[in-house]
Amino acid sequence: MRGQGYNGSATMRGQFRGVQASIKEKLPLALYTHCSSHSLNLCLSDASNIPSIRNCMGVIKEVCRFFHMSAKRTEMLKLMLSDCCPEQKKKKLISLCETRWVERHDSVFLFKDILEPILLSLLKIEEESSDSAPKAHALSSSINFKYLSFAVASLQHILPEFCTKTDFYSLEAAFNFYEEDLSHKEVMQSEFMLWKEKLSQEKSENLPKTAISSLEKCDKTFFPNIYTLLKLLAVLPVSVATVERSFSSLRRLKTYLRNTTSERRLNGLAMLSIHRDIKIRDEEVLDKFVSAPRNLDFVL
Repeated sequence: MRGQGYNGSATMRGQFRGVQASIKEKLPLALYTHCSSHSLNLCLSDASNIPSIRNCMGVIKEVCRFFHMSAKRTEMLKLMLSDCCPEQKKKKLISLCETRWVERHDSVFLFKDILEPILLSLLKIEEESSDSAPKAHALSSSINFKYLSFAVASLQHILPEFCTKTDFYSLEAAFNFYEEDLSHKEVMQSEFMLWKEKLSQEKSENLPKTAISSLEKCDKTFFPNIYTLLKLLAVLPVSVATVERSFSSLRRLKTYLRNTTSERRLNGLAMLSIHRDIKIRDEEVLDKFVSAPRNLDFVL
């Protein structure tokens, strides 16, 4: 076992009495990683305390409310969208989600894409002698492009996409942690240089982007250590959100009428419900059913 991942609760991630600590006592190489989906939600929630991001979200929220409160202003925005962005399918702004930060990206992306029609609509409302003119002027003055630039950096030095731009020093921490699974440092360093030279000869658009696709291009015979690191990167749990969705399936399966069902039967029903996209032929089920040892013989 080389990896374990949970959400941020103290019961799971506790350094001394948590589940990950108990597992690490028996399996020291089982590296604990915080679920990336939960981490992203926490980062976005904490980011609301940054003044620039807080102001940006406030401006977007007020602009959406300004257009949604008037059918006339909404129609004006639709006309500007038809003139400036005829290929844009959405003709209305999406309100910001009040409960989940991660659900706000649709609103922000759409706002950024149709920013020019929004500004033109606000300027046109400003020119009209109506009660909405001062509000439109305030909103158009508040919009600033610098609030709309967000950057997310990712450092995955073992992947071919980043391997050609870095050196072995960036992998030294991973080598020290997984030293038991790898060869000597000199061998690993030489192998990394050969791997880097091999990748530099390919076009950048042909380089694999994920650990799974990189494993397909990595020859285990010539690059055994690189193959091991890629395999570790591929199996390390980075998100448990998908696994937690199985709890919803169990709530639908373990009803009052199935309260005394066996664990084996419950696992089978859960697998059928979660992986419903996998097609199963009736003949396979019948063959499995008939092959079980029984007192009666089934004749088909």
